[in-house]
Amino acid sequence: MINDDMFNDLSTFDDNDTLENIKGGYTPSLNRVYLVGNLVDAPTKAYTKTDKPVTTFTIYVKRPFSDRETGKKEVDFIDIEVWDKQAENCEKFLEKGSKVAIVGRLRITKYTDKNDVIRNQIRIVADNVNFM
Repeated sequence: MINDDMFNDLSTFDDNDTLENIKGGYTPSLNRVYLVGNLVDAPTKAYTKTDKPVTTFTIYVKRPFSDRETGKKEVDFIDIEVWDKQAENCEKFLEKGSKVAIVGRLRITKYTDKNDVIRNQIRIVADNVNFM
């Protein structure tokens, strides 16, 4: 179940994020993402070289509007990455179609594909995954 505390967490601000610093030219930044969606497939768990668990999965999130031309609902597919104990729980309890609420941060990494084209991979690194 989603609770209101999930959407009130601004703990990413630090001690330098004061009004004086903002007025003086310092602008705080915030990288926080809140999503509710369903798993496209079962999650996949792996381990790093240091034996740290990481689970990945993709969720689909329905947009609240329809395509103007076709009238079909639009859907976004979003890659999720979860670490440590939460990674193990996601792999253990989630399955294809499971509904989840996710709080995390956006991570964009660049890579070069097999055709030497530079690509961006956008993924959410989850701090909190609630099973719904």
